Amino acid sequence: MPEAGGAHRRRAFTTYDPDALTDDPDAAVIDADPAPADLDALRARYADGDALTDRELAVLEADHADAVIADRDAVHMLPADWPRQRAALAEAGRRLMRGARHVRAAAEHAA
Repeated sequence: MPEAGGAHRRRAFTTYDPDALTDDPDAAVIDADPAPADLDALRARYADGDALTDRELAVLEADHADAVIADRDAVHMLPADWPRQRAALAEAGRRLMRGARHVRAAAEHAA
């Protein structure tokens, strides 16, 4: 989220006043993020096709935008050699599964 006075608009959602969505970058933000249970409830209502207010839709939109930005930032933070690391991790997983199959076969043979 940009700092106060930034070029981007900032939305505020407070547990004290759910109508406190604002575009004012200098607005006092008590709780910038709704509680996870509140978001889950909004997502469930949206999925069920319930009518949501413009403010509730804005909260869901802001949450989705935050998730997209976090995903994008996570990709940019990958190490330069991540394909090699991914391949090594996949090989380690295959070896682990082969070992588990051998252990299971030995246990079945012993029984």
